[in-house]
Amino acid sequence: MYTFAYLRPKSIDEAISLMESYGERTRYIGGGTDILVKIKEKKVLPDFFISLRHISEMAYINYGEAKGILQIGSMTTHSMLEEPSPHPEKIPDPE
Repeated sequence: MYTFAYLRPKSIDEAISLMESYGERTRYIGGGTDILVKIKEKKVLPDFFISLRHISEMAYINYGEAKGILQIGSMTTHSMLEEPSPHPEKIPDPE
């Protein structure tokens, strides 16, 4: 039976440190759907998973007015995207 350790860092620095410590035997995991398919197919069998789910600094929605860029963090959830913007006038209409 396949076993692994599931690590839950609270910051980006901690996640990077864990990856540096465990190296090639480790994979980052966010939602997990893609890696679960690879595990079922036995294409990837890491000893450690580093969960990004609890790193709040990776879940954000920012609009940079100066450059006109909308930034969405990699751990931003669909429900966060559905919430009304506090400044809807700043977000450009899609073309």
